[in-house]
Amino acid sequence: MLRLEEKMNIKNIVPGTFALAEWFGQSRETVPHKVADHRSLVCVQCPLNIKKGWVESWGKGAMKLMGIIEWLHENGCATKRDERLHVCDACDCPMVIKIHCPDEIIKKHITDDQRKRLWKGCWIK
Repeated sequence: MLRLEEKMNIKNIVPGTFALAEWFGQSRETVPHKVADHRSLVCVQCPLNIKKGWVESWGKGAMKLMGIIEWLHENGCATKRDERLHVCDACDCPMVIKIHCPDEIIKKHITDDQRKRLWKGCWIK
């Protein structure tokens, strides 16, 4: 049986999937490196940046299958903190990807419940 902290909130899959579909199905525009780097700094300090066992493995694996992580890296979208970025416990997003996503897509697809759960210092707020 999965430990409680390893469970993925099913309600988080749908908005995350729609956000990825909009982002990578259209412009694939990323935020400037300086913005992503600042976001990564915030995320590595966040108490909600956690290793979630299979959830983290599944998320990174799925993103690799879809080619998103490779596409980001091939386009210069990496930070020196990528290895310390895990899964956001508020939204179940792999932060190594989310830090590069444009604000308008994140704000359009984040749920009220997810927003309430964000850390007070989160860059998304």
